[in-house]
Amino acid sequence: MNIKKILVIEDSKSLQKQINSFLSIEGFQVLEASNGQDGLNLAEKYSPSLIICDIMMPGIDGYEVLKKLKHNRVTSAIPFIFLTAKSCKEDVRYGMNIGADDYITKPFSLKDFTETVKKVIEKHEHIKKHYDSMSKEMLHHLLSSSTAVIYTCSSSDYKNFTYISDNIVSLLGYTPSEFITNQCFWHEKIHRDDIGNVLFRPSSAKENGSISTEYRMLHADGTYRWIYDKKKFFTDSSGNITETVGSWMDITERKKSEEFINKWIVMEELAANIATRFINSPDIEKDIKHSLMATAKFLNGDRALIAVYSDDCKRISRFYEWCSKDNGDSAEIFKEISRKVFPWLNEKLMSYNLINISSLSSIPPEGEKEKKFLSASGVKSFLINPLIYNNTPVGFLGFLTEEHEKTWKEIDIRLIRITGNIFANLLFKNNFSSRETKKTETSSFYNIIGRSIPMRKIYTLIKDLSDTETTVLITGETGTGKELVAEALHTRGLRRHKPLIKVNCSGLSENLQESELFGHIKGSFTGAVRDKMGLFQKAEGGTIFLDEIGDISIEMQKKLLRVIQEKEIKPVGSENTFTVDVRIIVATNKDLREKVINGSFREDLFYRLNIIEINLPPLRERKDDIPLLTEHFIRKLNRSMKKNIKSISKEVENIFNNYSWPGNVRELENAIEHAFIVNHDNIITTGDIPPCFLKNGHEYDNGNEAENELIVRTMKENKWNVAKAARVLNMSRPTLYKKIKIYNITEA
Repeated sequence: MNIKKILVIEDSKSLQKQINSFLSIEGFQVLEASNGQDGLNLAEKYSPSLIICDIMMPGIDGYEVLKKLKHNRVTSAIPFIFLTAKSCKEDVRYGMNIGADDYITKPFSLKDFTETVKKVIEKHEHIKKHYDSMSKEMLHHLLSSSTAVIYTCSSSDYKNFTYISDNIVSLLGYTPSEFITNQCFWHEKIHRDDIGNVLFRPSSAKENGSISTEYRMLHADGTYRWIYDKKKFFTDSSGNITETVGSWMDITERKKSEEFINKWIVMEELAANIATRFINSPDIEKDIKHSLMATAKFLNGDRALIAVYSDDCKRISRFYEWCSKDNGDSAEIFKEISRKVFPWLNEKLMSYNLINISSLSSIPPEGEKEKKFLSASGVKSFLINPLIYNNTPVGFLGFLTEEHEKTWKEIDIRLIRITGNIFANLLFKNNFSSRETKKTETSSFYNIIGRSIPMRKIYTLIKDLSDTETTVLITGETGTGKELVAEALHTRGLRRHKPLIKVNCSGLSENLQESELFGHIKGSFTGAVRDKMGLFQKAEGGTIFLDEIGDISIEMQKKLLRVIQEKEIKPVGSENTFTVDVRIIVATNKDLREKVINGSFREDLFYRLNIIEINLPPLRERKDDIPLLTEHFIRKLNRSMKKNIKSISKEVENIFNNYSWPGNVRELENAIEHAFIVNHDNIITTGDIPPCFLKNGHEYDNGNEAENELIVRTMKENKWNVAKAARVLNMSRPTLYKKIKIYNITEA
């Protein structure tokens, strides 16, 4: 028996193993290559029946592999399938245009994978084996058994069809003769918006030999179907096209899936942009109306409105609205109207219920008043969500259609809930209470010390993010308090009753990163004596904080991107994946944009993480907070060290104000702790602070000598026991080891 060979070019060993398993089950012999060059060598040597190749690989990527195969006479006819983790249609279309037969999106099921493989192999076998040798009658019989429609043209512009397989009836509802006898028939069925995508360019055909396009064609039942059209051109010795052979496949369901994914991404970006827009907005009302417009257009709504209740929650006292056209001002109808007018609607809203009405006929009898009012106003359907602040209804957000009825989908409901949370926080903050504003003006915010203008902006942003689950990137120099911000985001967030798992990525060795984050199964590697739950699973329902995200390996970046996109993890050594529901917060003191440029950080991961960025200012840019921080550390150390130090002297205050603080808040805390250790009075003077702060008696050094000296002293006091010293210094052991190495500290 002739066993078909399939060459798999994939740099991921785990994915290679999975694919090998799938293909072996189907009786294929698998050839493996971990890079593009090895794959090219194996293809030329064995001439496999099919090549499956990952797009993103080190060295020669999948696109270059395909180009080299097509330019090699020995390998040019081998069918080719791309593996891709992307849903970007431009990338997929490019791969098809240069000669790929199909693509498989990761992750994939056994059924989908094997069906695609078999389909491509069967298609090529049919054409290769029979086209030149069989009569058109025999070819007709063979190709009609395929799900794809096969066609031939004596020209390159679809005006002279010479053959169309009979399954065109099941694909589009037409007969082959309708295309063959009417030269304009095909052109008439193309969606007018897609005509430009299928215009033929002779130069492109001569250059590539084949062209693939995606466009919509009108079905006989009046609906449009997405068609994947791939055609190859045959030329004479002069290079003139003499015949075109192609195939049509229905990809409508695939396009729907891609459309949903793309729409979901747009929805997340829209919500993030709305949240960002209100940060220190100079014109709140203008931005509210702009956000209503953007959201309504996304939802295909004709009218968007926000109603805000009065202080006694009995009337609608404030109203914002956007209309797609001049259909009258709803504000005149709703303003100051008693909530008793709409009892059914208000009962739902006061019970925290979202109201989803696709047709007014679905309104129950108890909502008859609302039904009559909305019908008279020309409303066809509506989606209304209560605005909740501090567990209290403060108004509602609604979207209405007036031109047609609309079935509100899952993604619509998700968006109105996210934007509703944003608007509730914004409106309450600006219109109902001054107490929240006063809180940000105090010296402390969720253990973050400071009331300078830069810190107030940070507090406002944290508050605006309280009722969202958006991924947050926290940036700032070492010692600026990134972990405290992560804690505040979690404590104020929707997941505050679930765990917050903190991970110091720089403290994980590269070979342990995957096991720590995703877990492993017993026997997966040396030392794996039992199953271990990963940190992502431990954070289930809560938040995972990935500190120093810039230090993870490229391979782990790839795996983390998959977790963010698919909401799934795969423990080391396991064939099973597990769904995880976590909010991701990351932090770094590195310039991720620079790391993207130099290739040490994936660009796609950066944009998935950088939805909202909180950039913490260094201490030198918020010196107004130094007195507050100093007081805080003095109080803290008085309690832990049982002392009674009152304050710092004016001379020390001047020194601190003129110092550049390269170690930021952490360096200030270390300096105060140093002073506590050597001080024997109730006032910290210049003689108590580390010598690095004094140069020639009064000038100031910018180094980290204070931290260096404190670490040395603490290590000596704890007999060079790193674990004990780390606890005293309030830092992790990996961090302390890192600083010992940086400062070149050795045991005396």
